Amino acid sequence: MSKLTRNLSMAVAACLMAAAASAQATTTLYWAGGSSGAWDNTTQNWSTSNGGSANSAWVNGDAAQFGSVTTASINANVSAAQLNINADTTLTGSGAYTLTVANNNPAAGGAGQTLAVNGANVDFSTGYRGGAPNLELDSGTITIGGAGSNFDPSSKNWALTVNGGTLDASGATYGLRLGSASFNGSGEDATGVQNAGTVTIGGQGLQIGTGPGSTAATSSTAVSYTLNGGTLGLTHLNFGAVANSSATFNLAGGVVTVNTNTIAFDTGSSVGTEAFNFVTGNGTPGTLVLKNSSNTSGDWNFTSLTGITNSSFLVNGVAATSSDLSFASDPTLTGYTDISVATTPEPSTLAMFVLGTVGLGMLGLRRNATRR
Repeated sequence: MSKLTRNLSMAVAACLMAAAASAQATTTLYWAGGSSGAWDNTTQNWSTSNGGSANSAWVNGDAAQFGSVTTASINANVSAAQLNINADTTLTGSGAYTLTVANNNPAAGGAGQTLAVNGANVDFSTGYRGGAPNLELDSGTITIGGAGSNFDPSSKNWALTVNGGTLDASGATYGLRLGSASFNGSGEDATGVQNAGTVTIGGQGLQIGTGPGSTAATSSTAVSYTLNGGTLGLTHLNFGAVANSSATFNLAGGVVTVNTNTIAFDTGSSVGTEAFNFVTGNGTPGTLVLKNSSNTSGDWNFTSLTGITNSSFLVNGVAATSSDLSFASDPTLTGYTDISVATTPEPSTLAMFVLGTVGLGMLGLRRNATRR
C-alpha cells in the first residue's frame, strides 16, 4: 500500500468515526412555537438555545424541552431521546402518527405539572418513571413498556387521570407503583383516577402503597386508585401500607379484571389502612372479575391473610358484612354464595376467604336496604 493510499484510508476512517460520534450525540431542542404549533420533521418550531427564536426543525433522536404552557400537535412520526417539561404540556394529534420517547426517565419536570395526551399516540418505549409529572389521558393512546421498564413516577403528590383513550402498560415489567418505597420523605400522596377508557397494567400489576420485595410507602401517605368507569385490566392487585397511611382501591364503576385471581394485602392492616372499597353512590358499584392463567373465571385467592379483617373490604367506606358481599359463579343465576369476614382469621376461617367453586369470578353486591 502506498503512503498516499494509506493516508487516504486513515482520513476516511477518521471521518467515519467522527460521523458516528456525531450521530450518537444527543442535542436538546427547545420548543419555540408559542402556545400551540405543529410537531413534525419540517416545521421550524424549535430552537437550539433556551429562549431562542424558532429557527430549527425537529431532528429525530434529540431531546425535547418544553418551557411554558404548550399544546403541540403530532403531525408526523417523530422520536425523542427524552421529553422534558417545565410547565403543563398537551400533546394532540389525529392518531395517525406516533411520538416515541426512548429514555426510561422521560417527562422530567417539577411537581404539580401535567403532561396531557389528547388524541395523540405516545410511546414511552422503556417506561415512565423518575421525576415524571402528572399524567392525563383524554383520548388517543399512551404505551408504556420495554424490557426492564417501570411505570413508577417517583415524584410527590403524583396523579394519573384517565378520561378516555387507551393506556397500555402491559409491557411495563414492574407495573404501576402508586406511593411505592422509591419515594423519600412524607406526605407523598399518589392517586389514580379512571373515569373512562381502557387501562392495562402488566408486569407486577397495580401496587397501591408498596413495591414487591421492598418496604411500603413512607408514613403519612394517602394512596389510592379509583375506577369510576371504563375497563381496567391487571396482572396483580397488591396493597401495602405503614402506620398512619392508607392504601385503597375504590370500585365505583366500570370493570376491573385481575388476571391472576389474586388480591394481595402485603403488610396487613395492623400497620395501616388497606381496603378494597365498593362505592355504591346512588347505584351499584362496578364489576370485579377474577381470572386465572387460562383466561377463565377463577376462584378468590387472598394472600398474606394475617391481620386482615372486614375493614379490608368496605362498602361506601364502612366495614363490609356478609350481607353486603356476595359472589356469583354466573351473573345470570339468582343464587349467591355469601362471604363472611372474621375479625381475626384463623386457619379454619381460610375457607371463608378462598371460595372453592371453579368458575367463580363475577362479583355482585347486595346492599342492605338501610345502607347507602
